[in-house]
This record gives sequence, structure tokens and C-alpha cells, in this order.
Amino acid sequence: VGKCKKINFYIADFETSGDINEGMFVWLWGITDRKTSFFKHGNDLDSFIEYTSMLSGKKPKIYFHNLRYDGSYMIVWLLSNGYTHVDEITGDNQFTTIITENGLFYEIKYTIKDKTVVVHDSLKKIPIALRYMSSAYGLSIDKLDMSYEKRPRGYVATADEIEYQKNDVFVPAQVLDIQYTQGLTKMTSSS
Repeated sequence: VGKCKKINFYIADFETSGDINEGMFVWLWGITDRKTSFFKHGNDLDSFIEYTSMLSGKKPKIYFHNLRYDGSYMIVWLLSNGYTHVDEITGDNQFTTIITENGLFYEIKYTIKDKTVVVHDSLKKIPIALRYMSSAYGLSIDKLDMSYEKRPRGYVATADEIEYQKNDVFVPAQVLDIQYTQGLTKMTSSS
């Protein structure tokens, strides 16, 4: 397979907590680019959405591994912050989704400032658990372990938790980079 043109994209992940009474929330997010040339993190969904407005390009693409989970937080945030779900984006504060009747998430698009952020599910391109990606693709970085105990709102992540988050975006970033280099640029592994 020939080399494809240079396509940049980002990989992000949320760590969440809460319960039915206090609501669910993001207490740590992380993002990197295709070449893992940087790592940025924050501690709430507001700061993540704001950060996406600063990504390069007019239509930055972000992958989440298992968008059904992380995307549900994004959709709640969008609806709670004045966004309207539409069939086609024609203006500000709008978003679209591609979600099957069975609840499979393929895409979320939303406008912010002068951008349309496109969010895809890397699980559709890499249909294995993040834990197995390193060995399957011969990577030198592995998924780390972390306690999934409940965190309170306003919790500040430890250095170890931030390192965990960094690996959780670096691993799929490296796998997606391999795929894109091989010309596998479609939304799913079968397309």
C-alpha cells in the first residue's frame, strides 16, 4: 500500500466519576496528536471543549477509543451548554451525530468558534481493547494500571494518573499513525 498524504488528527480520552445522585463528570482528560508530539490534559469537560477550539485546522479530527462512552459525556455537555442537535450543521452552537439504532457511535461533530470539530471512534478502526494494542502492534509503550475508585468533583489528578492518561492516548495514537501511514484512512477498519 502506498503512502498517503499527511493527515493530522488527535486522540483523546476521559476519566470520569460520579453517580446518579451527583451526576457523572469528567475529572481528567488528555489529548495528543498523531505523532504524539505533545500531551495536554485538564480536569473538566469545559476545559476540554474549550481546548478543542484551539486545535489546528478548520475541521480538526479527534479519535476516542470507545466513543459510545466518552461521547455520551460530550453530548450531555453540548445539550447542557446551548447546543442543538441538527441533521446538518449550518451555524454556531450546533452538533450532529452518527449513532445507529443499536447505540453504536461513529461520529459526533460540533461547532466551536470558527471550527467544526469531528470526533470519531478509534474502536471502529482498531477493534481490540487498548490493553492489547501494544503487543498486537509491537509498540514500546503500554497501557498502565490505575485505580477506578470514585473521585469527588474538583479532584486534582496525581502525577501517576496523568501518566496513565498520557499512555491511554499515546497507545492508540501510535496504532492509528501506523494505519494512516499504510493508507487506512477511512472511518472504520472495514471501509
